[in-house]
Amino acid sequence: MSNITHDFVLNKKTHYFPSSEAFHLLKNIVDIDSETKKVSGIMKVLSCVGQELNDIGFDVEFIPNPTVETAPLLVATYSGVVEDSIYFISHADVVSSVSENFHFSYDDGVIRGPGVADDKGGIVTALMGVKSFLATNRRPYYSLKFVCSPNEETGSIGFHHIFNKLTQNAKLVLGFEPALKDGSIITSRSGNRWYDLCVKGIRSHAGRFNQPSLNAAHETSLIISKLSSLNDLENKMKLNVGSISGGTGHHNIVCDHVITKIDMRFPCLDTLRYMHREFEEIVNRKYLSCAYSGNHCVVDYKVVDDCPPMPLGDDRYDLISLYKNTYQGLCDRRIDDHHAGGAADINYFSNGQAILIDGLGPVGYGMHTLDEEIQFNELNLRIDVLSKFLRSIQSNTTRGVLC
Repeated sequence: MSNITHDFVLNKKTHYFPSSEAFHLLKNIVDIDSETKKVSGIMKVLSCVGQELNDIGFDVEFIPNPTVETAPLLVATYSGVVEDSIYFISHADVVSSVSENFHFSYDDGVIRGPGVADDKGGIVTALMGVKSFLATNRRPYYSLKFVCSPNEETGSIGFHHIFNKLTQNAKLVLGFEPALKDGSIITSRSGNRWYDLCVKGIRSHAGRFNQPSLNAAHETSLIISKLSSLNDLENKMKLNVGSISGGTGHHNIVCDHVITKIDMRFPCLDTLRYMHREFEEIVNRKYLSCAYSGNHCVVDYKVVDDCPPMPLGDDRYDLISLYKNTYQGLCDRRIDDHHAGGAADINYFSNGQAILIDGLGPVGYGMHTLDEEIQFNELNLRIDVLSKFLRSIQSNTTRGVLC
């Protein structure tokens, strides 16, 4: 039994149970080990999702990764009256490998399993919601695009240019990452930039005098202490040192090299530019010098990942209200919308003119752990909300709901 504290509880007067189809689809894909390095397992999940989409009329394409070895990106299209599209964003990879498969508890009404919330519950929500919508709208006004990444948990490396290209005809982008713990949806996300910072010094015996010596670990510690000043939680600015490695592994050898992995989070591009200027100023200072040669450490860095923020735009409030009102109408419970500090694939769709909303998957607990779980009645509720939300958009197209 899980000891996770649940902040989100549905109104007990409602009784939403997953349809047999949604329940069994979720079981099928959770039972597949699609840990982010297991290409064959991820491909099985993508094939299963592709077959489901093909069965309801989507044209399914698998796009190979041109940069790194991963499973392909799934992009499926259902043509509407116009080429302008509504996108559904999800991912097939998970962080934890299968140790215990899909498990449903009748005692507490919870579905457990690796990736059940992040993001296989999201996949099922999107797929079943779209299927329900198409059952009564075979010719939607907007085209529908279903995108499922094979490597979101490692940044979807290799597919960023495809995401950027897809934004050209996107009117609305819906992300199916898990909802926040209180059930809220996500209407803005931080961007993230990853730096590899390399500091090179001069190796020597720690006990010797009168020979050149320059400690890269000492220089790095001074840099990190200065970088910590960039943290400003009130303004959603965060800098984290993820790992530090270097030296020879001996106590008595002066450390001659250190590599530090740094994660920077920011709410908008202006903030990124400010943080990067401060970062460069700090790492380019000379803190230590060799007592005998006068030399300084050599400091270099490279950006290894650069994910844009998903900003909150004024143009999306009508649609945010529409979704929240749809949710409340189905379960008599109000949800809110908030900022999330984590980045996701949907961030890469923020370069165009599309309206973006994320966190439309079910509420999840224990993400990225073996205790991952969702409430089973919430899964079908999110499916119903999505279907009704799409029907509302369809009925309002003549009034320009996405214009």
